[in-house]
Amino acid sequence: MVLKKYSLLLLFSVVMAHTSSAQSYQEYVALFELHYQTNGHDWNKKWNFDIPVYMWEGVTVENGHVVALDLSDNNLEGKIPLTFAYLKHLKHLNLSGNKLKGKLSRGFGKLVKLESLNLADNNLTGKLPKRL
Repeated sequence: MVLKKYSLLLLFSVVMAHTSSAQSYQEYVALFELHYQTNGHDWNKKWNFDIPVYMWEGVTVENGHVVALDLSDNNLEGKIPLTFAYLKHLKHLNLSGNKLKGKLSRGFGKLVKLESLNLADNNLTGKLPKRL
């Protein structure tokens, strides 16, 4: 039991150390889930979780928040996770040229700062959320 507590504390410490550039823990969770749900180990441009978020390929951070994400033609495969809605400061999103599938969640409607969106050349279905 003690080992489990220390393991969780260590994991939390590592995550918080790497979220200093993406001020919000939720933003880090959204990026981590995106990586996990879309087979990040097979991406063409891989993320290194040992460096701060602002240094990850395709991620732009301003004032401590993720404001742009360009993972076009990067071999993403799978569904966009529900936690993607945590990227509330996102202005530019390019996920074109991948193998994404499924519907966009209503959570996409929470991305109210979004100015540009490119989801072309994927296998997404359904309509864009009304709030977009």
